[in-house]
Amino acid sequence: MRRDHEVYRRDNPTQHAAHLSEGVTPGNPAVVAMVDRLTTRGLPRAAAQQQVVGLLYGQIQQEAAAMAFRDALIGALFAAVPGIALAFLVRRPREDAEAGGLAL
Repeated sequence: MRRDHEVYRRDNPTQHAAHLSEGVTPGNPAVVAMVDRLTTRGLPRAAAQQQVVGLLYGQIQQEAAAMAFRDALIGALFAAVPGIALAFLVRRPREDAEAGGLAL
């Protein structure tokens, strides 16, 4: 069985999309309500279902891309923070040591 945190470790939009689409089924009350709303406006049921699938697919892809971007940003942050901290800890060599003289 897959755990949620396993999906979020990757910066792959496909993995995020798979996770987000798990709850989107034809029997889902929200999906049924969307299809019913379109059929009451005169659209045939098959066309309404196609439009709802297209709309949900677009929303899932957009959210998955945002989640993957967030994951990549967090990864870059974890890589950059130690580097920035190290830059403040590293000191420049003293002037007399650069000139070849001995610092006593």
